[in-house]
Parts: sequence; C-alpha cells; structure tokens
Amino acid sequence: MADSADPEERLLAALRAVQKTPPTWIQCELCERTASASLPRLVAAFARSEDKAVSERGALVLLCGDCNALIHGEIEESEWRRRTSG
Repeated sequence: MADSADPEERLLAALRAVQKTPPTWIQCELCERTASASLPRLVAAFARSEDKAVSERGALVLLCGDCNALIHGEIEESEWRRRTSG
C-alpha cells in the first residue's frame, strides 16, 4: 500500500521532529552538559565583569536551568551538585 502523505507534508513533519531536538554542539558554559532531550533549555545570561571566566564586561553566557537556578540563589550548591552529577 502506497503512502498517502504528500512529500511536502512528510518533509514538514521531519523538520518539526528535528527542531524538537537541540543541537548537540550547544552546551552549558558552567557545568558543560550538552543540550539534549533531558536538558532541553539553555538560557542566555549576562556575566558580570568580576566573573573569572569572562574577559569582557557584559558578555553573554549560556546556562542550563540548573546552573541558572544556582546563580540566582533558587537552589543550594549541594542540590546543584546532585542535579549535575548524573
């Protein structure tokens, strides 16, 4: 039995599936975990000039949700270590 889906519809469906998966070359700049289905979201944050890893004032860094929560004081360092160790 032939596939009744239009080739254009199949292409659009394939593109939607690819867009849900983040590129594997993107990673959090603090914990260095790669973006994946289990780590779906990275946020851009401004680094302060006193941060050792940043050489330019106001530089943007990519952070995962766990690292962002740590920096904003929403979780303790022990909780952050538990989340990022696995």
